[in-house]
Amino acid sequence: MVQTAAAADRRAYDALETGTPLATLISGKVEKDRFDEATLVKEFKNGNPDASPPPLPDPTALKSAAAPEKLVPLTDRVLQRAVHLHRAGLVLRR
Repeated sequence: MVQTAAAADRRAYDALETGTPLATLISGKVEKDRFDEATLVKEFKNGNPDASPPPLPDPTALKSAAAPEKLVPLTDRVLQRAVHLHRAGLVLRR
């Protein structure tokens, strides 16, 4: 089962009907802040031996009207899941 809002699913379906390429709808790249080992090494090499990840946003704080909203790329999660299952089936048949 794919967890997606009905409105998001409808937007993705409408985008497909209006000619949005399939590759755009199924290649949902996850954009997130990373603070992994590579970042730690980079910080250490730049002279910061006590590097730590940036603080998480406070979920209780009100959103500022001046803060820009991140645009979430349009992704058809149902179609994306179907493609992943198809590819997995092809690999497992080998």
